[in-house]
Amino acid sequence: MARTRLANPRWVMALFVALALLAAWARAVAAHASLERSFPAEGAVLEEPPDRVELVFSEPVEAAVSKVTLERVGGEPVELGDLESEGNTLRAAVTGKLEPGEYALNYRVLSADGHPVEGKVSFQVAAPGPGTPGEEQDATQPDSTTPPQTPGQGGDARAEEERGDANRGASWPWILGGAAVLAAALLARGRRR
Repeated sequence: MARTRLANPRWVMALFVALALLAAWARAVAAHASLERSFPAEGAVLEEPPDRVELVFSEPVEAAVSKVTLERVGGEPVELGDLESEGNTLRAAVTGKLEPGEYALNYRVLSADGHPVEGKVSFQVAAPGPGTPGEEQDATQPDSTTPPQTPGQGGDARAEEERGDANRGASWPWILGGAAVLAAALLARGRRR
């Protein structure tokens, strides 16, 4: 009857330490800034043009290494004031004129790990219709030119964040596969002795 030797306890401990380090490294590599919410929100239809744009990310971002542009879909760029950052938030005043139509707020930021993240938020400025209030706004309607006070996300921003979360989890099959190969190699080495 053949006797089976188990792997050396030092190798088992080394395997666990290696897996823990690999898991920590994979988590750090997958951590990129993601857009949590914006003003205007993705898909928003605003009754009046916004006076500023605002992007809130999952981690701090710096205005000095970020770029935000606003453009009319199929048209000219819209001028923005200086980009400012405060923690996780980037904002800029809208200094150009926004006519009724569709707009894209494009952004490119640098994550804490140095990875560039880019995306866009689409919204519309509605044309005033018959019976649309001019300067006065119904007291029951929230002011559409100010950012929401409660955390919320546009549909695309939420989908982008969910994709980011899914991508973070996508590294686990590789980690588990690597661990299985390493464990098999250690067991084979232990049997040869």
